Amino acid sequence: MSCRQNGVLCVWVLVCIVVSVLDVFWLQPSLSDVHCKRCACENSLGSLPARRDQPAKSLQSVHTTKRLEPAPNVMTSRSDVRGLGYLDKLSRDRYEACKPRQRRPSTQTVQCHDLTFQEGKNPIVALASPPGSGNTWVRYLLEQATGVYTGSIYCDTDLKAIYPGEKVVSGNVIVVKTHRYATLQLPSDVQEALGKTNYDKVILLIRNPYNCLLSEANRKWNVDSSVSNHVGLASDIFLTDITRWNQFVLSKSGAWLTVLCTWLKQDHMPVMIVQYEKLVTDLRGEMLRILNFLGQQVSNESLDCAIENANGSLRRTRHLSVDPFSKDNNAVIDRVLEEARPILQRYNVSYSMPVIVNAEPPQRTS
Repeated sequence: MSCRQNGVLCVWVLVCIVVSVLDVFWLQPSLSDVHCKRCACENSLGSLPARRDQPAKSLQSVHTTKRLEPAPNVMTSRSDVRGLGYLDKLSRDRYEACKPRQRRPSTQTVQCHDLTFQEGKNPIVALASPPGSGNTWVRYLLEQATGVYTGSIYCDTDLKAIYPGEKVVSGNVIVVKTHRYATLQLPSDVQEALGKTNYDKVILLIRNPYNCLLSEANRKWNVDSSVSNHVGLASDIFLTDITRWNQFVLSKSGAWLTVLCTWLKQDHMPVMIVQYEKLVTDLRGEMLRILNFLGQQVSNESLDCAIENANGSLRRTRHLSVDPFSKDNNAVIDRVLEEARPILQRYNVSYSMPVIVNAEPPQRTS
């Protein structure tokens, strides 16, 4: 069949050829874009199952929102990030591979310092915690008190806009965020570059598992796809789905126990426990204790500034108005607390079921 016999087909073929050429020579993504997408994909894997099995109507609305309000995938100006020259090649590569999904908010919070990466071969300190324990908030407090960026083993492309040290794992950052418990070791590429396996110190941040699970549910099931998913609230559709919620409680309460026991039972790294609840009631005292463990001396002015502006923009100030925990959920978490009690007692820590103020049970669906 010739082109004259089917002119429409020929025109379509020509259009496809032109688009393919443009795709190769003009629209081909850069290597940094590929790295960014990979990081974003790695960071979002934990939330994919929940999004995949929500009702089609809700899923469609989420994608529609993303299409109508795309966040620009651009890096803040290099002049905004100080101390880049202190990073070794691997740290610089990890820094470059993680791109922010949106520009850093110009009015996100008060800055007590012009933040920077620190110079020299300093200890690599893990800030370890179960998800939902306040890790992001403590990073903010430490940055404001010391003036040094915090790092992370992850590339959260939303947090990168506020925490330039995201994905950097070295002594150039004051602490390194991690939720890992399957391995307590440094990332493999960092091990190879530094010739060491483990962190030098560990700050283990823990929180009552009831509140910990609520916080993680809010982060995981908030339909907002921007930085605000770290401070927003979970959609009722997830909290009232009894099968989904029960699976979440079983999984996350077990992970809470595993993180706790794994980090505390190792004996080759100095560990300090920090309770989220004590940070809330005695922020100054706990910050002084953390800074002493880190070997950091800060001025009274810096500490005062960090405390006066403690909430920042990434600490949740709203809370759920329902108590999603059933009697069966309580039994599961209470068993976890019972198993954790011997090791917690060694650190004078005890937890029980909290009272959730003004909360009503949600209307459940099977």
